[in-house]
Amino acid sequence: LAADGERGVRWVLDTLRTELELAMALVGAQSVEGIVRTMIAPAPR
Repeated sequence: LAADGERGVRWVLDTLRTELELAMALVGAQSVEGIVRTMIAPAPR
């Protein structure tokens, strides 16, 4: 983040938003409030 300043921070936030929107679409959540515990699983180790 520090290497690219504001542009880098914007890129990271945009990427996180895109990934969250995709994950929500895959589980059928219409909003963050619509995410329920059964939709969340720990990552495999």
